[in-house]
Amino acid sequence: MSDLRSLLAAAPLLATLDAEEREQYLKDGSFHVLAFGQNDIVHLVGETCSRLDIILEGEILIEHSDEEGRQITIAEFYSGDVLSGNLVFSQNPIYPMTVT
Repeated sequence: MSDLRSLLAAAPLLATLDAEEREQYLKDGSFHVLAFGQNDIVHLVGETCSRLDIILEGEILIEHSDEEGRQITIAEFYSGDVLSGNLVFSQNPIYPMTVT
């Protein structure tokens, strides 16, 4: 992973915070930084959405398996994109599809 602090500063939503705020959120555990490998599952269909995810580096896919077991890509997210914003604040915060 590239320099974490540079990645945080480059994310549009987090760029609104000053460097001291971002550092404090890292230290106090408000920010949870997770790393995933290619094809790792980030969220499973039916899982409760309890946090806002910001992609710092890489690509995230929203996928759905059809009746024949084929994976269909529904959406793609890239560095700086916010994932889960529509779910975390909804009345039914459940992932409708797998996130890889």
